[in-house]
Amino acid sequence: MTVTAAGGYTKKSWKTCNIKEKILEKEKTVRFDKYTSQAMKGIAIVMMLFHHQYLSRKRFEGFTVSFAPFADDTMIYMCSVFKICVPIYAFISGYGLYLSYRKKRSAPVRWTAGRLVKTMSGFWIIWILSAAIFQGMFGYVSIP
Repeated sequence: MTVTAAGGYTKKSWKTCNIKEKILEKEKTVRFDKYTSQAMKGIAIVMMLFHHQYLSRKRFEGFTVSFAPFADDTMIYMCSVFKICVPIYAFISGYGLYLSYRKKRSAPVRWTAGRLVKTMSGFWIIWILSAAIFQGMFGYVSIP
């Protein structure tokens, strides 16, 4: 950048300065990318664990649990607030699916079928392995 004796910018350097400011301004914008959404989902999962484990005193009665620096009552209250974890997880997952759909630019039926195959393929692999192990260990069991 060129600075004049009076401390001002020349016309050429002013344009360069504006471009740099615009680039810096763009970098400051908050982006909700894949890494951020995975981190938020992780936080929601931890909130769910706390919600289910420490929602009431009965759930950890008989165990030595320290919530330092929080008091037990404060932690129980926080765990009741952590119930918000499911909407957070659902919103972030839905937003990610929307971005995935928008990125592919395919027909809705084709995209949905692809997502269904991708999601259910893991389920079917685990189900088949579990059924094979169960069958090998216990034999065929009929349901009355």
